[in-house]
Amino acid sequence: MTTSDSAHVLSLLTRMPAERLPTVIAHLTASGDLLGRAVAYGRSYQFDHQPRTLTSALADFDAATGSVPDRSEAARFLAMRALEASLLGHPVGTSRVTRMLADAEDDPERPGTLAGLRAMAYAAGALNDEPQTDVVTALAKVDALPTPPDSTYAALRPAIRNALLVRLAADRRDMSIAPDLAAQAQQMMADPRLGPAEQPAVRLMGIAAEAMAAIQRQDVGAAAAATARMREALQQLPAGDPTVDALRAQLDAAVSQLGAFGPPPASPAR
Repeated sequence: MTTSDSAHVLSLLTRMPAERLPTVIAHLTASGDLLGRAVAYGRSYQFDHQPRTLTSALADFDAATGSVPDRSEAARFLAMRALEASLLGHPVGTSRVTRMLADAEDDPERPGTLAGLRAMAYAAGALNDEPQTDVVTALAKVDALPTPPDSTYAALRPAIRNALLVRLAADRRDMSIAPDLAAQAQQMMADPRLGPAEQPAVRLMGIAAEAMAAIQRQDVGAAAAATARMREALQQLPAGDPTVDALRAQLDAAVSQLGAFGPPPASPAR
C-alpha cells in the first residue's frame, strides 16, 4: 500500500459510520494494522464515549508503526478525541496529548491545526486542575504558540484564551479579568476564517456571554433564560452528530464556572 493509499484509508476511517466500525475493526485486527485500528477505535469513541474505547485507541497508537504523515494524521485525530474526553469528564491528561503530538506534523490542508490542538490541551489541563498545571502558565503557553494568521486556529484562539480568563476570573472572584465575550463572539461570527462547522460553537459563546453578564448583575432569571437558550441551540444541531454530547458537557462546565460568581441559575419553569 502506498503512502497516499494509507492516508486515504485513515481519512475514510475518521468518517466511518458507526454501524460499520465493528466489522472494520475486526478486519484491521486480523490484518495487524494497529495504526488503522487506533483511528477506528478513536472514531468509535465519538459515538460510544466509553473511556475503554479511547484507551484501546491510544494503546494501539503507542504500539503502531507507520510513516510520519500517517502517524501525524492519526495523532491529530486522536488528540481531538482525547480533548473531547476531557469535556465529557474523563480526561486523558495534558502530558499524554502533548506527547502524542510531539513528533506530529501539521495538517497540510489546515495549517495551524497542530498549534490549535496543543493550545486546547494546555487549556484543558488547567481547566481540569491537573497536577503541575495552572491557568496563568497555560495562558502563557497558548500565547507562545506560532499561529498562521489565516488559519482557523488563529480565529479560534480568542475562545481558548477566553475559557482560561473566565476560569481565572472565577478563581480570583474578579470580573475585571473576564473578557468581553459578547464583543468577541460578534467578531468571530463575522470572521471569514471560521466556516459553517465552527459557527454553532461561536453562537453558543455569544449566548454564554449573555449568561455571564446576567450573573455579574445577579439577574438570576436572565441567566436561567440564557442557559435554556444554550441547551436549545444544542438541540438544533444535526441529529447523531458525535460532537453534540461534548458540546453539552462543555456547556455544563461553563455553567458551573459561571456559578462561581453568584447564586446558580434557577431551572426554567416547565
